[in-house]
Amino acid sequence: MLAAAERLVPREHLARKVREVVKRFELGRVEAGYSALGQKGYAPRELLALWVYASLVGVHQGTQLAHALQTDLALRLLSAGHCVSRSVLNRFRASQGPLFLAAMEETVRWAYQEGLIEEQCLAVDSVRLRAHASGRQVRVQRHSLKRLEALAQVEVRLLTASAQKHHEDQVQRHQQAVLLCQERAAATVVLSNPSAGLMQFPGNGVHPGHRVTVVSSGARQRLVVGVLLSASGNDKGHLAVSPRPSPSRATLTERFGE
Repeated sequence: MLAAAERLVPREHLARKVREVVKRFELGRVEAGYSALGQKGYAPRELLALWVYASLVGVHQGTQLAHALQTDLALRLLSAGHCVSRSVLNRFRASQGPLFLAAMEETVRWAYQEGLIEEQCLAVDSVRLRAHASGRQVRVQRHSLKRLEALAQVEVRLLTASAQKHHEDQVQRHQQAVLLCQERAAATVVLSNPSAGLMQFPGNGVHPGHRVTVVSSGARQRLVVGVLLSASGNDKGHLAVSPRPSPSRATLTERFGE
């Protein structure tokens, strides 16, 4: 399959460009934990290339990527001919967060060195993004304060043992919620996702979400050179002018178009 991919995928194809870029990353530490003779037989560089290319063409789920690998020659080119399973793809992405972050930061440095980032032409904007969190993990300070007031009116000594235990659990739960909100200076908190908060989404109700503030450069070739992820329900203060960051400290980059 690799031979067919090498022969049939056009020289100017995006997959070949991704492969060349991924070759530049230093992956020695990650590669040391893999072996072609053991269970971890897929090279980290190949898996990284698959996810980078997939994100560029709009594939963001391991199931979709694994399915596409069965017939897509461009993906087979990046995987060295292997048909990688969904579980392997998802496990690699879940376990290699620092690797993805380092790779993204490195691309910002490369772009800066090659003159692709116009420091005098930076644009800043923010959007709301649904968080990977259940609504059951949301705590609202105002609601918890009201519940604590109501619970304080209960004659605990008149309750059964099981009811007393339930009452105690409720008090602790809402006290914890109020404390977390006060510590984070937020009206709501999401227990399973500290960078998320309860937000209103246009036409889609109220859900746990993130405020994503993005800094980009360029008009024809847009590069995202910085991302701020927070639990704020609005962008007040996020779009203010701040000291120009060093390109080496950027947190995320993504290139659109050619």
